[in-house]
Amino acid sequence: VALVLAHQHVHQLEPDVREFLLQTSILVELTSTLCNAITQRTDSATVLERLYHQNLFLVVNEATKEQPFAEPTYRYHALFIQFLQRQLRQNHAHQIQALHRRAAEAHPEQAQKIYYYLQAELWPEAVENIVGVARIELDQSFLRPGTLRWIESLPQSLRDTDPWLRLFNAAHLAQTGGLDQGFAQLQTSLEIFRQHGNVEGEFVCLNWMLMTQTALVEEVEAFYAAHPYLIKPHHQAWLLLARCWRYLYLGEWNL
Repeated sequence: VALVLAHQHVHQLEPDVREFLLQTSILVELTSTLCNAITQRTDSATVLERLYHQNLFLVVNEATKEQPFAEPTYRYHALFIQFLQRQLRQNHAHQIQALHRRAAEAHPEQAQKIYYYLQAELWPEAVENIVGVARIELDQSFLRPGTLRWIESLPQSLRDTDPWLRLFNAAHLAQTGGLDQGFAQLQTSLEIFRQHGNVEGEFVCLNWMLMTQTALVEEVEAFYAAHPYLIKPHHQAWLLLARCWRYLYLGEWNL
């Protein structure tokens, strides 16, 4: 019944409003700024307000009600958005990737940018943004489950060939107990970074390899000396700890 009503309501609207509904159905949340960006119009605030007051399957988010001076944020009812997205796929499938690209480029939140790039299967853009987020997390020694899900949603061919994605997977293995397998993947990533002259990638690989192989202490120390601009206090702290564990393992008590 709800879908029949939705169909009747939509087909009674002006063509430009129907087009607005279909195009904005890709959005998780709607603001006039985002809607303007993906529909390439300038009156989205007026259209959204009119649709809301006409009770056309649009609800305002509670956070908006609590912040009356903020830009209103809306969302479509779940069944209605399914109906709109089905109509979009059937009648305007050629627009879908471009709509997601515009949403990604306009959205202020990194996580949402990644979501829309993944939805559009715009893999280079998705990888660039995922790598940016994951590198920050990796520097804090922890990859969030959400970041790992983003990586898993990428094509296997990308995950196998991109050195950063391989590095993230290796770090996750090391974090979860797969030390040998993780170290092997780190070595592969290190070789790729070195082939491409990517010093930052080499630096991150060496730091993570040091966590599982304290025998690399001297190599990492030499790398630090050659590239001091990359070093942060926590890197020095971890190197000192690794050196201590190395001396303890070797029984060099006098050092």
